[in-house]
Amino acid sequence: MTTDIAAWRELERTVVFSRFGRSVDRVGFELPDGAREEFYLKRERPAAAVLALTADRRVVLARQYRPGPARVLYELPGGIVEPGERAAEAAARELLEETGYQGEIHLAGPYWHDAYSDA
Repeated sequence: MTTDIAAWRELERTVVFSRFGRSVDRVGFELPDGAREEFYLKRERPAAAVLALTADRRVVLARQYRPGPARVLYELPGGIVEPGERAAEAAARELLEETGYQGEIHLAGPYWHDAYSDA
């Protein structure tokens, strides 16, 4: 696997939508070969999620309606990291709010939401 991929040069950025702490930007790039491409990128506030296990090693999931897939999903408890809050604190708070469970939190590390998001 190569790691010497040249960086793309951002040419322009326009906010297309902004609401509820999220936005979508239209971003034009110049690629290393001179080609120009346009992408739509999500900007979001930092978030945290928790993989919670009960004493008998069952996974604790939150059951919530999600408008994107238009259905109720079972998902890891989590949510937005509030200003001044650490990710582990947010994970613990969201676990309690969404499931009623609480416990010891161990930070596993960062993750990327997806390749077209800064979260």
